[in-house]
Amino acid sequence: MSELTPSGAAPQLRGVNWRRGGRWVLRDIDLWLHEPRIALIGDNGAGKSSLFRLLSGLDQPD
Repeated sequence: MSELTPSGAAPQLRGVNWRRGGRWVLRDIDLWLHEPRIALIGDNGAGKSSLFRLLSGLDQPD
């Protein structure tokens, strides 16, 4: 089951899955952010922007 942290709390993802166009973009993602600044680094197409869309509430997990 996918869970997002409620607004105002430290961002968290637990067991998040997300598909776009029938293709898995993120699968079984767990993420806890406790610092005020972070850096997310990865290859093109790795899901960085997709992850931030979920964290910001622009999209919802499956």
